[in-house]
Amino acid sequence: MIPLARSAAMLLAAAAVALGLVLGQAPAPARAATTRTVVYGMNGHCPSGTWGTPQVRPKSAFFSLPCENGIRHIRWRTWRRSSASGHGAILTFNGFRLVPHAGTIALSRVRAHRSRRYFSHLVMRWTTKGGRRHKEVLNWRKVGTLWLWAGNFQ
Repeated sequence: MIPLARSAAMLLAAAAVALGLVLGQAPAPARAATTRTVVYGMNGHCPSGTWGTPQVRPKSAFFSLPCENGIRHIRWRTWRRSSASGHGAILTFNGFRLVPHAGTIALSRVRAHRSRRYFSHLVMRWTTKGGRRHKEVLNWRKVGTLWLWAGNFQ
């Protein structure tokens, strides 16, 4: 393209954009290359069996139908597209109350719900005062009519 024709083409393109702005038809903004992966069922309520409150870097959560365990004061080290990890106070029920233990949390296994990426697998690890190590593996799944973090306690 010769320099004069290039300048004319650029001027025409600028005029088209300006005309679109004047007529209220601004060019569409570029879509974000990635969207944040969310987690469901970690809104701090008991039980939180719903798709309605997606979270990014939640602060606390309660698990299972009777909410006999959970985690609070979560501090996330990483929150990536395919995994997230952090630490907080793991809550376990001792028959009388929820007892906090320092521990870690990891999220993985990304799935999609209504085109939104979410973590469906959760692992918590902690050590009790007596030195016994524990691991809980939970999966976001339907239990009866509710969606819950359900799994096993080890």
